[in-house]
Amino acid sequence: MYPKINKLNKLFFIPLILWMIIIFYFSHQPVNESSQLSEGISKPIVEKLESIIKIDIDEEKFDYLIRKLAHFTEYMILGILMYVASSKNNIPRNNKVLWCILLCALYAITDEVHQAFVPGRGSRVFDVIIDTAGSITGILMTKFIIK
Repeated sequence: MYPKINKLNKLFFIPLILWMIIIFYFSHQPVNESSQLSEGISKPIVEKLESIIKIDIDEEKFDYLIRKLAHFTEYMILGILMYVASSKNNIPRNNKVLWCILLCALYAITDEVHQAFVPGRGSRVFDVIIDTAGSITGILMTKFIIK
């Protein structure tokens, strides 16, 4: 028997779906647009840090770190939204965390496959691992906050 879903509680799926669309949008950006976005974030940070601590920071490595933190963070938010939507819609409690993790991991895999078809982008297993770790963090964090 399928769990009963309250019509009002279905609204909790809207932020989840919107966030998935946002992830898709960022993944669909060609490499030059994606690079400009991450460099626009990392370059000012590097310049500020270098002025404060007076040492040279490798901008490429720092930009790489920013990109991986972005992966982790966007999927942490996905995990939070996935867990909240499932909690509000009577998804069976004993499997909820596992289902949320599996759905987030599946989305991460499809996201990387999607990127393989975007000019200049590619699929990376390491990104799926980072994405899944981010979603697990968000799911578990939300589970413990809700309790």
